[in-house]
Amino acid sequence: MTQLAAAVLCAWGLDHIIRIKRPGRLVVAIGLGLLVFEYVPAPIPATRLETPAYIEFLRGLPTRGGIADLYAGPNSPHTLLWQTRHGKPIAFGYVSRVPRSVALKDGELWRLLEGRQFQEACSRFRISEIVTSDVADGVEMIPDVKTIFHDGAVRVIALDCPGLAGPGSDP
Repeated sequence: MTQLAAAVLCAWGLDHIIRIKRPGRLVVAIGLGLLVFEYVPAPIPATRLETPAYIEFLRGLPTRGGIADLYAGPNSPHTLLWQTRHGKPIAFGYVSRVPRSVALKDGELWRLLEGRQFQEACSRFRISEIVTSDVADGVEMIPDVKTIFHDGAVRVIALDCPGLAGPGSDP
């Protein structure tokens, strides 16, 4: 209702100014010119984020299960951004209002990953790859775990879980 009243007042004011003859028409023309200039859309500034090599690597993998990205961090905005780039399901995704059941399951999965109980994480939560930076080079000593990507800072390890499709197959 306020906008309608403002529009009526503007129309009345413009009509009054135009009736003044030549100076009024010049004022209206200048005012309309300023409005046109003001409303010309400007380009939206954009920031380019380079996709890390491990995300490009994950994009090329077949989808077997979920990815636990511990490198970017659970509930990190980067984890969510990178998921849009690799397109795989992730653990510890963002939920605006976390139900108690989700918090409990996240806690269980976190404890399994911290305790290096990878097979349990695979069988109970369908985690097939883990992205991390803190797994030592001796990770190959853990049964059914192998490094499939390593660039010096980030390591992607694959879990060999019987319930998931094998490498090279996409369900």
